[in-house]
Amino acid sequence: MTALAIILTFFYVLGLVWIGLSFTKRFKTSKADNPPENQRLWFPTPGVSIIIPFRNESQNLPDLMKSLDAQVYPEGKVEFILVDDHSEDLSGLLQERYADKKFRWLTSESGSNGKKSALEHGINHATFDIIITTDADCRHQSHWIESMVQPFLSSSTQLVIGPVKIDSGNFFTRLQQLEFSAVVATGMLLAGQGKPMYCNGANLAFRKSAFSEVNGYSGNHHLASGDDVFLLEKIRKVYSNGIEVAWMNGAVVITKPVVDFKAFYHQRVRWAGKTRNTNFQSGLWLGLGILIFQLFSVYGWMFIFSGHAWNGLLILLPRWLAEVWLLKQLSNVFSLQNNLLERFYLSVAYPVYVVMVAVSSWLYAPAWKGRPIRNQSHS
Repeated sequence: MTALAIILTFFYVLGLVWIGLSFTKRFKTSKADNPPENQRLWFPTPGVSIIIPFRNESQNLPDLMKSLDAQVYPEGKVEFILVDDHSEDLSGLLQERYADKKFRWLTSESGSNGKKSALEHGINHATFDIIITTDADCRHQSHWIESMVQPFLSSSTQLVIGPVKIDSGNFFTRLQQLEFSAVVATGMLLAGQGKPMYCNGANLAFRKSAFSEVNGYSGNHHLASGDDVFLLEKIRKVYSNGIEVAWMNGAVVITKPVVDFKAFYHQRVRWAGKTRNTNFQSGLWLGLGILIFQLFSVYGWMFIFSGHAWNGLLILLPRWLAEVWLLKQLSNVFSLQNNLLERFYLSVAYPVYVVMVAVSSWLYAPAWKGRPIRNQSHS
């Protein structure tokens, strides 16, 4: 068993090194290809509809509107559609403040609720074929739309995965930043290799025509979350070569961290639960592989606590070094502020956290936006 753990650790380290080197190279290349500020918008600019579903986001909407209003994109070729998913706070009062021809405010149809219904309502009212979705708790760089649209210059592109990073703050939020950067980087690299497995609805673009062809979110409405992953799965089945990644630095969207560990844990349990409802066999195998690697890390700790420190360090030390190195590379790419101690702390805590989330995702489904989530399969 010890020999197997050491062998798996070796392959795990190789995988982390591949992620770090490949992602850094790819993102740096895209930065170098970016034109200077005074030469932006050098390509034909198609019309774009930005869809933002929201529920009880009165505190976040002002910052969102400010970042959207600052977008550099030709007037008349972009519209912002905000869809109120039956908010129970003061979100509705903000409509009068921001009511103009650029911002359109809609309310989810009576009798329907949930993020997917709100998104569909906005998409149905969209003027343009290119749709970009984002969340109300996000902020966007001024060339975000331009960066997300560029891959659609190819007529074969049907869906574009955009990068997302978590805003910084205290020690806990910086750990969230680090953990999430690894998730985002892995997903983007897999998609870049032609094997997209997951994405984030906070920064996702697709053609309305492709959305209609795959019947949108039909068949997944019984699940409160997962609009992004399920749509990716559907479009990938029809357009196997139509998934692209927005590698440009200007495409990065900044989202807010969760406020405490309970909310963070429920969020990750919810994300893990989505995986079981997809038909991505490769994604399921990836999740299982990660879980096995983390279980062997727990096995390494068992050696240390039982007095066999050398055997335990043979398993743990290589992965600690590789993970700390990877997190440093991703911190450089995403401009994250953290230190060596924080990166090491995450590396030590990560195996226990992964195992707990994996087990919890099979035992219960936390509520989201005040609504229960049903993770069971639905025929």
